[in-house]
Amino acid sequence: MPITYEKFYIKGRTKGATGQYCAVGRIEYKRVDGAAAEDGTLIYIKPAICGNEPRDVASYREQSQNFPHESTADQFFTESQFESYRALGSHVLDEICGPEWEASPGQEIEGFLLRLKEYSQKVAERSGCLQNPASRVNSPARSCDPH
Repeated sequence: MPITYEKFYIKGRTKGATGQYCAVGRIEYKRVDGAAAEDGTLIYIKPAICGNEPRDVASYREQSQNFPHESTADQFFTESQFESYRALGSHVLDEICGPEWEASPGQEIEGFLLRLKEYSQKVAERSGCLQNPASRVNSPARSCDPH
């Protein structure tokens, strides 16, 4: 199944890097199953360090070389490790949806998708990472890194 992304600008641990925490892709079922098939949506959310995380998350990042991608082989997390991942996850969703956002009953998925798309567009505009919409049609996944 071909999957295309309008923007894919997720950064890792690079200091000073700007980026986003998610990408929204389209699963192109029609290209494989025919015109009667409906395309799907793929939401990819990744824990990342974009530079605007809360102070306690940034502090833990300085202590752990692999944060936020530490191995889960050791299931005995320290309190600071657990809290740092929890705080990062909360921060990511606040960044995507806004801290005041509450979905209307029955509209959770649609509202969340709209917030994801708005967030992705905002980050792309801020970073100068916009692509010509015509170039996205039937194109493979793209990486957009202005640095």
